[in-house]
Amino acid sequence: MWDILENYYPAIVNGALVTLKLSISAWIVGLTVGFILGAGAYYSKFLRVLLHITSFLALSVPLIVLLYWAHFPLQELLGIVVDPFITAAILLSILNALAVAEIWLGALNRYGQDYVLVARMSGLSGWQSLRFIHLPLAFRNALPMLVATQVAIMQLTLFSSLISVNELFRVAQRINSEVYKPIEIYSALGLVFLLLSGPLYFLAYKLRQKYVQDFNILNRSAR
Repeated sequence: MWDILENYYPAIVNGALVTLKLSISAWIVGLTVGFILGAGAYYSKFLRVLLHITSFLALSVPLIVLLYWAHFPLQELLGIVVDPFITAAILLSILNALAVAEIWLGALNRYGQDYVLVARMSGLSGWQSLRFIHLPLAFRNALPMLVATQVAIMQLTLFSSLISVNELFRVAQRINSEVYKPIEIYSALGLVFLLLSGPLYFLAYKLRQKYVQDFNILNRSAR
């Protein structure tokens, strides 16, 4: 495995950079759209139902199938040609946005509402209660799951090799076609992903330990 890493270091680094670019694109778009969509669904029943239906349909179909549909039949039907990287980035961003929206909506529904009632009774306005109490409590409890979801999105970039995106898994396949040492090559791939995603998983674990608590006043008093 170490020989593979040493001999094919440039190709592996290039593949890792493509994986990071793909991940970061999906993170930025997915988090931004997801927070907006989740907040909108919190205040709108129509958006909430639409979000649940869309999430169920999109997240139930394997990504490899969605990538194939988006890259081949859909583009042929529309008469366009889109770079595989852009296709994968758009699809991963959509899936990330749906996942983030569901997490954010759930956090807004579960955390901080009892404290908001107390704040309103204490004289705070609706905007002050939202800004200083509801949103911070919901965000700090959603944060570990949000970070873990971004790691999952990074790992899903592996499937973009199906449409010829030159990310880590496709690089590993190309190296394997030259030397045919699958155990060593995919072990090296696992090590690189561990280096990329391990710190984020550790961050999610520490955030869960620090921030995830039961902020429901009624539940705590009942215990």
